[in-house]
Order: sequence, then C-alpha cells, then structure tokens
Amino acid sequence: MNLGNILTAVVAIVAFAVAFTQLGGRVDLLKTDMGGRMDVLSQSVGAVEETLKGQGNVATRVAVLETQNAANSKLIANLSDEMADLRRGRGFVQSRGPGGIDGEYP
Repeated sequence: MNLGNILTAVVAIVAFAVAFTQLGGRVDLLKTDMGGRMDVLSQSVGAVEETLKGQGNVATRVAVLETQNAANSKLIANLSDEMADLRRGRGFVQSRGPGGIDGEYP
C-alpha cells in the first residue's frame, strides 16, 4: 500500500465520523429523512411511467401513419402509370386483341 491509499482510507473514516456525530448518532433520523424522499421519488417514477406509456402510443401511431403513407405512395404511383398509359393510347378504350375497336376512338 502506498501513502495515497492510506490517506484515502483515513479521509473516508473521518468523513464518516463527522457525519455520524452531526446526526447525533441517530441513524433513525436518516431513515425518516430518506423515507420522505423515497415517496417523492416514487411519485416521480410514476409520472415518468405515464409519460413513457404516452410515448409508446405515439410510436404506434407514427408506425400506422408510415404504413398508410407507403400504401398511398403505391396508389399514386399506380395511378400515375395508368394515366401515362392512357395518354399513350393504351387503356380501357382500346382493345389489344384482333377485331377490337382500335382506331375508332382517338
């Protein structure tokens, strides 16, 4: 052991002794004081849990909206392709088979 380790141990023992004398040797005061703080802490934890539950609902809602957005994007792409086909003369008005109405409608 070197001098630093011994000095650290002595300082820790002195700090414990000073804290113990400041409490007057009554550890029950420490327990009572901590009990009040634990109630406040448990209330804070409860509030954080409620907030996190709300965040979970938001995350679920965002996932649903992203899915709907993807579906709408596919629908728009399909409609765009169908409009382009109609502009080029391919669509429900013209028949692809022989004997259809090709040329009858411009």
